[in-house]
Amino acid sequence: MSFLDSVQFFKTLSSGDRQHLSYFCQKKTLQKWEELFHQWDEPNAFYVVISGSFAVEKEKDGIIQELWPVQAGDILWEMSLFGKEHARNATIVAKEDSELITILDFSIKELTNKNPDILEKIQKIIKQRSSQ
Repeated sequence: MSFLDSVQFFKTLSSGDRQHLSYFCQKKTLQKWEELFHQWDEPNAFYVVISGSFAVEKEKDGIIQELWPVQAGDILWEMSLFGKEHARNATIVAKEDSELITILDFSIKELTNKNPDILEKIQKIIKQRSSQ
């Protein structure tokens, strides 16, 4: 039994794949107003929000604008799956005390090679966000 068994995002994976992935995951807790990462940071992981909420913020010309909210069940920052040339283009700030699962990018790449359905889910989210 893996702690990922209760995470809706991974329900389509087999129990064995969830167990394998769990070896590369860590739970992370953030306090209200704490940054998960900052705009232009190099990506090395993405995150699944277990509880709490976050704001996706972007700074342009010295003004910080909230782009969209992120809630339990959402993922952050899926662009890290596509290589380090895609620096993070927004800052993520906890709007309340929150818990996430941190998954290193090399683990997800290995898993998506074996389970393309996860990659398809992530690509759908990217497409939805880019149209906002």
